[in-house]
Amino acid sequence: MVIDAHAHLSVFSGKLIPLKERVENLKRIMQKNKISKSLILSGMEESAYYPSIKELLVVLKNEPNLLLIGTVNITSPNNYNKIKELRILLKEKKIIGLKLYPGYQAFYPNDKICEPIYDLCEEFNVPVIIHSGETFGKGKGMRYSKPEYIDEVAIKRPNLKIIIAHLGNPWINDTMVILNRNKNVYADIGGLVWNSFDGFWSKYYQHEIMKVINWCHDKNVKLLFGTDWPCCDTSSYNSLTGSYIKLVNSLKISKESKEQIFHKNAERLFKI
Repeated sequence: MVIDAHAHLSVFSGKLIPLKERVENLKRIMQKNKISKSLILSGMEESAYYPSIKELLVVLKNEPNLLLIGTVNITSPNNYNKIKELRILLKEKKIIGLKLYPGYQAFYPNDKICEPIYDLCEEFNVPVIIHSGETFGKGKGMRYSKPEYIDEVAIKRPNLKIIIAHLGNPWINDTMVILNRNKNVYADIGGLVWNSFDGFWSKYYQHEIMKVINWCHDKNVKLLFGTDWPCCDTSSYNSLTGSYIKLVNSLKISKESKEQIFHKNAERLFKI
């Protein structure tokens, strides 16, 4: 079984296709690669390229294998009502977690403006996914994306389930230390490459992921499978998904550890 814990229905490049068509593309690729569920992260903006939570709720209403993660522009001065809406969606179990985008919206994860989101996640016992590492395009500044600021949040809130997105790449060593010293922190491996893993990138990330696993020296491998890929380019998404699965299967770890990465950690953290 495989759960893609980091997927999008946004369009980052290429032709803009209707949202329903993106859903169908995703479902076909999931079936081809034997992915049982995908967690859809709502985008940081709202446009034809970045569907809103409301649009995603409509298109995913009858899709039990496509589960939604909510978000809000935390730096907006008028986000009070948005946060209230997220609370209702969490209470009604229409979303199963929340996502923050520090490197895109110019805030640090340990900033007090994040507290309402962390409060919601603790109240409903759902994870917060925090974008960390490289941003697509220039973003608002790489300093906001450094995983080191997540450590303070994890220490202050030991009951908050935190997922560092993208392994904090390229600050993987920082992520590695944070995972090891905080029981409540995990990381996903989505978005490490843009198209698919070639020979060089496959070997490079094999080494980096094994370094994280060995450093944490824990039977419970604290990583989640993810692709971070939208269905705007079906061929490259299919190639990427297959290469991601191949990468995890190539790791020199036990079958049980691979199952933790592929689905068990996601099942436990998101209660699915």
